[in-house]
Amino acid sequence: MDKLGPLRMAVGSYYSRHAAAELAELLTSTPSPNWETTVRRGIALGLGPILHTVLGKIEITDLDPNLRAALAQVYYDSATHNLLALRELVQILNAFDQAQIPLFVLKGGALTPLLYDNPALRPMVDLDLLIAFNELDEAEHVLNQLGYKAKEPLPFKNEQGLFWNELHLIKPGLGTMSVELHWRLLNNPYYARRLAIEELSARAHSFSFEGLSVPTLSLEDHVLHLCSHHAYHHRGPLARTAVDIALILQSPTVRLNWDVLLARAKEAELTWAVRQTLITAANDWYVPIPDGRLEDLGKLSVSARQRCFAHSQRSEFLKVLQTFVMLPGPKLKSRFLVGQLFPDRDYLRWRYGVKAESPRIIAYGQRYLSGLQRLKAELGQLLSRLRPQQADRRH
Repeated sequence: MDKLGPLRMAVGSYYSRHAAAELAELLTSTPSPNWETTVRRGIALGLGPILHTVLGKIEITDLDPNLRAALAQVYYDSATHNLLALRELVQILNAFDQAQIPLFVLKGGALTPLLYDNPALRPMVDLDLLIAFNELDEAEHVLNQLGYKAKEPLPFKNEQGLFWNELHLIKPGLGTMSVELHWRLLNNPYYARRLAIEELSARAHSFSFEGLSVPTLSLEDHVLHLCSHHAYHHRGPLARTAVDIALILQSPTVRLNWDVLLARAKEAELTWAVRQTLITAANDWYVPIPDGRLEDLGKLSVSARQRCFAHSQRSEFLKVLQTFVMLPGPKLKSRFLVGQLFPDRDYLRWRYGVKAESPRIIAYGQRYLSGLQRLKAELGQLLSRLRPQQADRRH
Protein backbone atom coordinates (compact mmCIF):
# COMPACT_ATOMS: atom_id res chain seq x y z
CA MET A 1 0.00 0.00 0.00
CA ASP A 2 1.29 3.49 -0.85
CA LYS A 3 1.87 6.07 1.86
CA LEU A 4 -1.40 7.89 1.18
CA GLY A 5 -3.44 4.68 1.13
CA PRO A 6 -4.93 4.89 4.67
CA LEU A 7 -5.70 8.58 4.18
CA ARG A 8 -7.48 7.93 0.89
CA MET A 9 -9.50 5.11 2.42
CA ALA A 10 -10.50 7.20 5.43
CA VAL A 11 -11.52 10.22 3.33
CA GLY A 12 -13.13 8.05 0.67
CA SER A 13 -15.23 6.26 3.31
CA TYR A 14 -17.17 9.53 3.71
CA TYR A 15 -18.73 9.10 0.27
CA SER A 16 -17.82 5.58 -0.95
CA ARG A 17 -19.05 2.22 0.38
CA HIS A 18 -16.11 0.53 -1.32
CA ALA A 19 -13.64 2.75 0.55
CA ALA A 20 -15.54 2.18 3.81
CA ALA A 21 -15.30 -1.60 3.36
CA GLU A 22 -11.56 -1.42 2.65
CA LEU A 23 -11.05 0.86 5.65
CA ALA A 24 -12.88 -1.61 7.93
CA GLU A 25 -10.62 -4.39 6.67
CA LEU A 26 -7.55 -2.21 7.15
CA LEU A 27 -8.48 -1.55 10.78
CA THR A 28 -8.26 -5.28 11.54
CA SER A 29 -5.00 -5.83 9.68
CA THR A 30 -1.58 -6.39 11.23
CA PRO A 31 0.47 -4.29 11.47
CA SER A 32 -1.96 -1.42 11.87
CA PRO A 33 -1.46 1.67 9.70
CA ASN A 34 0.59 4.59 10.96
CA TRP A 35 -2.27 6.88 11.94
CA GLU A 36 0.02 9.64 13.14
CA THR A 37 1.51 9.99 9.65
CA THR A 38 -1.94 9.70 8.09
CA VAL A 39 -3.40 12.46 10.25
CA ARG A 40 -0.46 14.81 9.67
CA ARG A 41 -0.69 14.30 5.91
CA GLY A 42 -4.44 14.80 5.97
CA ILE A 43 -4.08 18.11 7.80
CA ALA A 44 -1.38 19.27 5.38
CA LEU A 45 -3.62 18.47 2.38
CA GLY A 46 -6.63 20.34 3.76
CA LEU A 47 -8.49 17.17 4.68
CA GLY A 48 -8.30 17.59 8.45
CA PRO A 49 -12.00 18.41 9.06
CA ILE A 50 -13.36 15.48 7.08
CA LEU A 51 -10.72 13.18 8.59
CA HIS A 52 -11.75 14.34 12.07
CA THR A 53 -15.36 13.39 11.28
CA VAL A 54 -14.44 9.96 9.92
CA LEU A 55 -11.95 9.01 12.64
CA GLY A 56 -14.36 10.21 15.33
CA LYS A 57 -16.53 7.19 14.46
CA ILE A 58 -13.62 4.72 14.61
CA GLU A 59 -11.91 3.29 17.68
CA ILE A 60 -8.18 3.89 17.18
CA THR A 61 -6.19 3.22 20.34
CA ASP A 62 -2.72 4.08 19.04
CA LEU A 63 -3.46 7.66 17.95
CA ASP A 64 -1.69 10.20 20.17
CA PRO A 65 -4.33 12.14 22.17
CA ASN A 66 -2.45 15.38 21.47
CA LEU A 67 -2.63 14.71 17.74
CA ARG A 68 -6.32 13.85 18.00
CA ALA A 69 -6.83 17.15 19.83
CA ALA A 70 -4.90 18.97 17.10
CA LEU A 71 -7.13 17.35 14.48
CA ALA A 72 -10.22 18.46 16.38
CA GLN A 73 -8.82 21.99 16.53
CA VAL A 74 -8.39 21.99 12.74
CA TYR A 75 -12.05 21.02 12.43
CA TYR A 76 -13.25 23.81 14.75
CA ASP A 77 -10.98 26.35 13.10
CA SER A 78 -12.44 25.38 9.73
CA ALA A 79 -15.97 25.70 11.09
CA THR A 80 -15.27 29.16 12.48
CA HIS A 81 -13.50 30.40 9.35
CA ASN A 82 -16.16 29.05 7.01
CA LEU A 83 -19.02 30.57 8.97
CA LEU A 84 -17.24 33.93 8.79
CA ALA A 85 -16.48 33.43 5.10
CA LEU A 86 -20.09 32.57 4.25
CA ARG A 87 -21.27 35.60 6.23
CA GLU A 88 -18.87 37.72 4.19
CA LEU A 89 -20.16 36.11 1.02
CA VAL A 90 -23.70 37.25 1.86
CA GLN A 91 -22.46 40.82 2.37
CA ILE A 92 -20.52 40.71 -0.90
CA LEU A 93 -23.50 39.36 -2.83
CA ASN A 94 -25.72 42.11 -1.47
CA ALA A 95 -23.13 44.80 -2.22
CA PHE A 96 -22.56 43.59 -5.78
CA ASP A 97 -26.30 43.35 -6.33
CA GLN A 98 -26.76 46.97 -5.20
CA ALA A 99 -23.90 48.04 -7.49
CA GLN A 100 -25.47 46.01 -10.33
CA ILE A 101 -22.26 44.06 -10.95
CA PRO A 102 -22.91 40.51 -12.16
CA LEU A 103 -20.74 37.86 -10.53
CA PHE A 104 -20.49 34.10 -10.15
CA VAL A 105 -19.35 32.26 -7.04
CA LEU A 106 -16.74 29.58 -7.70
CA LYS A 107 -15.34 26.53 -5.89
CA GLY A 108 -15.72 26.44 -2.10
CA GLY A 109 -17.99 29.47 -1.81
CA ALA A 110 -20.53 27.70 -4.02
CA LEU A 111 -19.87 24.04 -3.25
CA THR A 112 -19.82 24.35 0.55
CA PRO A 113 -23.44 25.50 0.94
CA LEU A 114 -24.61 23.56 -2.12
CA LEU A 115 -23.14 20.09 -1.43
CA TYR A 116 -21.75 19.77 2.10
CA ASP A 117 -24.13 18.98 4.94
CA ASN A 118 -21.58 20.47 7.34
CA PRO A 119 -19.78 23.69 6.25
CA ALA A 120 -16.77 22.83 8.41
CA LEU A 121 -15.86 19.86 6.21
CA ARG A 122 -14.74 21.90 3.19
CA PRO A 123 -11.89 24.28 4.19
CA MET A 124 -11.97 27.52 2.21
CA VAL A 125 -8.76 29.51 1.88
CA ASP A 126 -10.60 32.35 0.15
CA LEU A 127 -13.79 33.28 -1.66
CA ASP A 128 -13.44 32.94 -5.43
CA LEU A 129 -15.63 35.21 -7.54
CA LEU A 130 -15.87 35.48 -11.33
CA ILE A 131 -16.68 38.82 -12.99
CA ALA A 132 -16.27 40.39 -16.42
CA PHE A 133 -12.94 42.19 -16.79
CA ASN A 134 -14.63 45.47 -17.66
CA GLU A 135 -16.30 45.38 -14.21
CA LEU A 136 -13.02 44.99 -12.33
CA ASP A 137 -12.48 48.61 -11.24
CA GLU A 138 -16.01 48.95 -9.91
CA ALA A 139 -15.86 45.51 -8.27
CA GLU A 140 -12.62 46.39 -6.52
CA HIS A 141 -14.19 49.65 -5.33
CA VAL A 142 -17.16 47.76 -3.86
CA LEU A 143 -14.81 45.39 -2.02
CA ASN A 144 -12.73 48.34 -0.79
CA GLN A 145 -15.92 49.74 0.76
CA LEU A 146 -16.33 46.43 2.59
CA GLY A 147 -12.81 46.63 4.00
CA TYR A 148 -10.90 44.57 1.42
CA LYS A 149 -7.58 45.82 0.05
CA ALA A 150 -5.36 44.47 -2.72
CA LYS A 151 -2.83 42.05 -1.27
CA GLU A 152 0.02 43.33 -3.45
CA PRO A 153 0.76 46.12 -5.91
CA LEU A 154 0.41 45.25 -9.58
CA PRO A 155 3.72 44.93 -11.48
CA PHE A 156 2.39 46.59 -14.64
CA LYS A 157 -0.85 47.35 -16.51
CA ASN A 158 -2.88 44.26 -17.29
CA GLU A 159 -3.83 44.85 -20.93
CA GLN A 160 -7.32 43.48 -21.71
CA GLY A 161 -7.02 41.25 -18.64
CA LEU A 162 -4.82 38.82 -20.57
CA PHE A 163 -1.53 39.11 -18.65
CA TRP A 164 -3.00 37.56 -15.48
CA ASN A 165 -6.47 36.45 -14.48
CA GLU A 166 -7.17 37.44 -10.88
CA LEU A 167 -6.87 40.09 -8.21
CA HIS A 168 -6.27 38.96 -4.64
CA LEU A 169 -7.75 41.09 -1.84
CA ILE A 170 -7.64 40.62 1.92
CA LYS A 171 -9.67 41.97 4.82
CA PRO A 172 -7.77 42.11 8.12
CA GLY A 173 -9.64 41.45 11.31
CA LEU A 174 -11.08 38.49 13.15
CA GLY A 175 -9.74 35.70 10.98
CA THR A 176 -8.28 37.33 7.88
CA MET A 177 -10.77 37.07 5.02
CA SER A 178 -9.55 36.75 1.48
CA VAL A 179 -11.26 37.26 -1.89
CA GLU A 180 -9.95 36.34 -5.31
CA LEU A 181 -11.61 38.28 -8.12
CA HIS A 182 -11.29 36.30 -11.35
CA TRP A 183 -12.15 37.49 -14.84
CA ARG A 184 -10.87 34.28 -16.45
CA LEU A 185 -10.95 30.75 -15.07
CA LEU A 186 -7.38 29.91 -16.11
CA ASN A 187 -4.23 32.01 -16.12
CA ASN A 188 -3.47 31.27 -19.77
CA PRO A 189 -4.54 33.67 -22.57
CA TYR A 190 -5.25 30.72 -24.84
CA TYR A 191 -8.35 29.88 -22.78
CA ALA A 192 -9.71 33.44 -22.65
CA ARG A 193 -12.02 32.71 -25.59
CA ARG A 194 -12.46 28.99 -25.02
CA LEU A 195 -13.80 29.66 -21.52
CA ALA A 196 -15.35 33.06 -22.27
CA ILE A 197 -17.44 34.51 -19.45
CA GLU A 198 -20.28 35.24 -21.90
CA GLU A 199 -20.68 31.53 -22.66
CA LEU A 200 -20.27 30.55 -19.02
CA SER A 201 -22.98 33.07 -18.11
CA ALA A 202 -25.38 31.66 -20.69
CA ARG A 203 -25.10 28.22 -19.05
CA ALA A 204 -24.95 29.40 -15.43
CA HIS A 205 -27.12 28.08 -12.61
CA SER A 206 -28.08 29.50 -9.23
CA PHE A 207 -29.03 28.15 -5.81
CA SER A 208 -30.67 29.59 -2.72
CA PHE A 209 -28.59 30.49 0.33
CA GLU A 210 -29.60 32.70 3.26
CA GLY A 211 -32.55 33.99 1.26
CA LEU A 212 -30.33 34.98 -1.67
CA SER A 213 -30.09 33.57 -5.16
CA VAL A 214 -26.40 32.68 -5.56
CA PRO A 215 -25.19 32.58 -9.18
CA THR A 216 -22.61 29.93 -10.01
CA LEU A 217 -21.39 27.88 -12.95
CA SER A 218 -23.34 25.03 -14.43
CA LEU A 219 -22.45 21.67 -12.93
CA GLU A 220 -20.52 20.64 -16.05
CA ASP A 221 -18.56 23.92 -16.14
CA HIS A 222 -17.86 23.57 -12.42
CA VAL A 223 -16.32 20.12 -12.91
CA LEU A 224 -14.40 21.42 -15.92
CA HIS A 225 -13.06 24.25 -13.77
CA LEU A 226 -12.14 21.96 -10.86
CA CYS A 227 -10.26 19.61 -13.18
CA SER A 228 -8.44 22.30 -15.13
CA HIS A 229 -7.62 24.37 -12.04
CA HIS A 230 -6.08 21.35 -10.34
CA ALA A 231 -4.24 20.13 -13.43
CA TYR A 232 -2.78 23.48 -14.49
CA HIS A 233 -2.52 25.44 -11.25
CA HIS A 234 -2.10 23.02 -8.34
CA ARG A 235 -0.99 19.56 -9.42
CA GLY A 236 0.01 17.22 -6.58
CA PRO A 237 -2.52 14.99 -4.76
CA LEU A 238 -6.16 15.76 -5.59
CA ALA A 239 -7.28 15.95 -1.96
CA ARG A 240 -10.13 18.51 -1.59
CA THR A 241 -10.82 18.52 -5.33
CA ALA A 242 -11.51 14.79 -5.22
CA VAL A 243 -14.02 15.23 -2.39
CA ASP A 244 -15.73 18.08 -4.27
CA ILE A 245 -16.07 15.96 -7.40
CA ALA A 246 -17.32 12.94 -5.44
CA LEU A 247 -20.07 14.99 -3.78
CA ILE A 248 -21.04 16.55 -7.11
CA LEU A 249 -21.45 13.08 -8.61
CA GLN A 250 -23.51 11.87 -5.64
CA SER A 251 -25.68 14.93 -5.16
CA PRO A 252 -29.38 14.00 -4.88
CA THR A 253 -30.51 17.44 -6.10
CA VAL A 254 -28.23 18.08 -9.11
CA ARG A 255 -27.12 15.64 -11.78
CA LEU A 256 -24.04 15.89 -13.97
CA ASN A 257 -24.56 15.41 -17.71
CA TRP A 258 -21.51 13.39 -18.74
CA ASP A 259 -22.07 13.82 -22.47
CA VAL A 260 -22.15 17.59 -22.05
CA LEU A 261 -19.06 17.55 -19.84
CA LEU A 262 -17.00 15.52 -22.32
CA ALA A 263 -18.19 17.64 -25.24
CA ARG A 264 -17.19 20.85 -23.46
CA ALA A 265 -13.81 19.40 -22.53
CA LYS A 266 -13.19 18.79 -26.24
CA GLU A 267 -14.49 22.21 -27.29
CA ALA A 268 -12.37 24.03 -24.71
CA GLU A 269 -9.35 21.80 -25.38
CA LEU A 270 -9.19 20.68 -21.78
CA THR A 271 -9.32 16.93 -22.37
CA TRP A 272 -5.97 16.33 -20.68
CA ALA A 273 -7.09 18.05 -17.48
CA VAL A 274 -10.45 16.25 -17.38
CA ARG A 275 -9.00 12.85 -18.26
CA GLN A 276 -6.11 13.00 -15.80
CA THR A 277 -8.08 14.46 -12.92
CA LEU A 278 -11.15 12.23 -13.10
CA ILE A 279 -9.27 8.99 -13.73
CA THR A 280 -6.96 9.78 -10.80
CA ALA A 281 -9.97 10.68 -8.66
CA ALA A 282 -11.52 7.28 -9.39
CA ASN A 283 -8.36 5.21 -9.03
CA ASP A 284 -6.81 6.94 -6.02
CA TRP A 285 -9.68 8.59 -4.13
CA TYR A 286 -12.63 6.20 -4.66
CA VAL A 287 -14.61 8.83 -6.54
CA PRO A 288 -17.61 6.95 -8.04
CA ILE A 289 -17.28 7.48 -11.80
CA PRO A 290 -20.28 5.75 -13.49
CA ASP A 291 -19.78 2.51 -15.42
CA GLY A 292 -18.47 3.11 -18.91
CA ARG A 293 -17.39 6.69 -18.27
CA LEU A 294 -13.85 5.73 -17.24
CA GLU A 295 -13.51 4.14 -20.67
CA ASP A 296 -14.87 7.31 -22.29
CA LEU A 297 -12.36 9.38 -20.35
CA GLY A 298 -9.50 7.12 -21.42
CA LYS A 299 -10.44 7.63 -25.06
CA LEU A 300 -10.22 11.43 -24.91
CA SER A 301 -7.48 12.60 -27.25
CA VAL A 302 -4.96 15.12 -25.95
CA SER A 303 -3.26 17.68 -28.17
CA ALA A 304 0.45 18.46 -28.05
CA ARG A 305 -0.51 21.99 -26.99
CA GLN A 306 -2.19 20.71 -23.85
CA ARG A 307 0.83 18.57 -22.97
CA CYS A 308 3.02 21.63 -23.39
CA PHE A 309 0.75 23.64 -21.11
CA ALA A 310 0.92 20.91 -18.48
CA HIS A 311 4.72 20.79 -18.63
CA SER A 312 5.06 24.58 -18.36
CA GLN A 313 3.39 24.59 -14.93
CA ARG A 314 6.58 23.18 -13.43
CA SER A 315 8.48 26.41 -14.00
CA GLU A 316 7.74 30.09 -13.39
CA PHE A 317 9.84 30.97 -16.42
CA LEU A 318 7.95 28.54 -18.64
CA LYS A 319 4.64 29.97 -17.42
CA VAL A 320 5.79 33.48 -18.35
CA LEU A 321 6.96 32.19 -21.74
CA GLN A 322 3.62 30.40 -22.20
CA THR A 323 1.71 33.64 -21.59
CA PHE A 324 3.97 35.54 -23.97
CA VAL A 325 3.55 33.00 -26.77
CA MET A 326 -0.24 32.78 -26.38
CA LEU A 327 -0.90 36.53 -26.35
CA PRO A 328 -2.61 37.68 -29.56
CA GLY A 329 -0.66 40.16 -31.65
CA PRO A 330 2.79 41.79 -31.43
CA LYS A 331 1.60 44.85 -29.47
CA LEU A 332 0.35 42.82 -26.51
CA LYS A 333 3.44 40.61 -26.61
CA SER A 334 5.79 43.62 -26.55
CA ARG A 335 3.87 45.32 -23.69
CA PHE A 336 3.94 42.12 -21.67
CA LEU A 337 7.68 41.72 -22.26
CA VAL A 338 8.43 45.33 -21.28
CA GLY A 339 6.29 44.94 -18.16
CA GLN A 340 8.17 41.81 -17.13
CA LEU A 341 11.54 43.48 -17.63
CA PHE A 342 10.64 46.85 -16.07
CA PRO A 343 7.84 46.49 -13.50
CA ASP A 344 6.62 49.38 -11.36
CA ARG A 345 8.77 50.55 -8.46
CA ASP A 346 5.99 49.91 -5.91
CA TYR A 347 5.97 46.28 -6.99
CA LEU A 348 9.77 46.04 -6.76
CA ARG A 349 9.68 47.40 -3.22
CA TRP A 350 6.99 44.91 -2.23
CA ARG A 351 8.47 41.90 -4.05
CA TYR A 352 12.19 42.35 -3.39
CA GLY A 353 12.38 44.79 -0.51
CA VAL A 354 14.02 47.42 -2.73
CA LYS A 355 14.38 50.75 -0.91
CA ALA A 356 12.39 53.67 -2.26
CA GLU A 357 15.51 55.79 -2.67
CA SER A 358 17.48 53.10 -4.52
CA PRO A 359 18.53 54.10 -8.07
CA ARG A 360 16.28 52.52 -10.69
CA ILE A 361 19.14 50.50 -12.19
CA ILE A 362 19.88 48.91 -8.79
CA ALA A 363 16.22 48.04 -8.30
CA TYR A 364 16.00 46.30 -11.65
CA GLY A 365 19.38 44.66 -11.08
CA GLN A 366 18.03 43.00 -7.96
CA ARG A 367 15.05 41.70 -9.95
CA TYR A 368 17.27 40.22 -12.66
CA LEU A 369 19.64 38.67 -10.11
CA SER A 370 16.70 37.10 -8.27
CA GLY A 371 15.34 35.82 -11.58
CA LEU A 372 18.66 34.25 -12.57
CA GLN A 373 18.92 32.53 -9.20
CA ARG A 374 15.41 31.10 -9.61
CA LEU A 375 16.20 30.00 -13.18
CA LYS A 376 19.32 28.22 -11.94
CA ALA A 377 17.30 26.43 -9.25
CA GLU A 378 14.63 25.38 -11.76
CA LEU A 379 17.24 24.09 -14.22
CA GLY A 380 18.79 22.09 -11.38
CA GLN A 381 15.41 20.53 -10.57
CA LEU A 382 14.87 19.72 -14.25
CA LEU A 383 18.25 18.00 -14.52
CA SER A 384 17.59 16.00 -11.36
CA ARG A 385 14.36 14.69 -12.91
CA LEU A 386 16.08 13.83 -16.19
CA ARG A 387 19.00 11.88 -14.68
CA PRO A 388 16.88 8.93 -13.40
CA GLN A 389 15.16 8.71 -16.79
CA GLN A 390 18.51 8.63 -18.60
CA ALA A 391 19.79 5.97 -16.19
CA ASP A 392 16.70 3.83 -16.82
CA ARG A 393 17.27 4.01 -20.59
CA ARG A 394 20.87 2.83 -20.22
CA HIS A 395 19.74 -0.18 -18.17
